[in-house]
Amino acid sequence: RELIFNDISGTEFEPKEGKTLFQEYYRYSDGIVFAFDPIALENGRGSSPMDVFESFHSTFNQINGVGPGAVSRIPFAVVATHNDVLSPSLASSDVRKFLMDNGQGGFVRVLESVFSDVRYFAATSTGDDCKSAAVPFWWIVGKTDQELASKVPVLSV
Repeated sequence: RELIFNDISGTEFEPKEGKTLFQEYYRYSDGIVFAFDPIALENGRGSSPMDVFESFHSTFNQINGVGPGAVSRIPFAVVATHNDVLSPSLASSDVRKFLMDNGQGGFVRVLESVFSDVRYFAATSTGDDCKSAAVPFWWIVGKTDQELASKVPVLSV
């Protein structure tokens, strides 16, 4: 099996004249991992998840030739990063509520209306909990290639 990860910065989805669109990112995806920094969101720094998602989704629909109301069955993982420095830290089951409580209710509602398979995760990239960063990816693998997921039991998802 071959797993290919394309790490696209959120700034790539900010509107910009003459931007090059990397169509393979959108056409050949078996899953999407959408990461956001909960600390930046709480502090009002940077683009909001909704701003980045709107630009991403517009491009996603344009390249895939579907209308704005189309519902995608591609698994969509929303990941709250920096859980190792967030105080208090988030459980994956808290991420959706965290977004709602921090002014991103519109993002959650729009996301869940245009992607039929959405799951929320909290991830840590350091220390004993660093394996949590792999969970969203293996959730997607489990949705798209159950045989591979059963042979590589990284974490329970």
